[in-house]
Amino acid sequence: MNFEEFQNQARLYVIGALEAEETEAFEAARKKFGQKADDYIAECYTLHEAFALSLRPAKASAAIKDRLMAMVDDLLVEVACLGRIYSHAPQCAVMIHQR
Repeated sequence: MNFEEFQNQARLYVIGALEAEETEAFEAARKKFGQKADDYIAECYTLHEAFALSLRPAKASAAIKDRLMAMVDDLLVEVACLGRIYSHAPQCAVMIHQR
């Protein structure tokens, strides 16, 4: 592998997109190119992090938010029932099984 090929592989390496055998070849080339390779990988990581930080998070749809809140509500009911399972066993058991 020449250094240009190494640079192309390095971009994939930092995002975890190399297959196992590609990673082995990449690591061998990394040792071959030494400090120059390590410097380039560090630059790739810096660019990767800067790119990730520049992205704006996607807005969650109302449906996703509603589904998440329903899951939280279900969990809160189950936790509350588990806390009272000995004193209100029939009611809690029915509520847990219905959800």
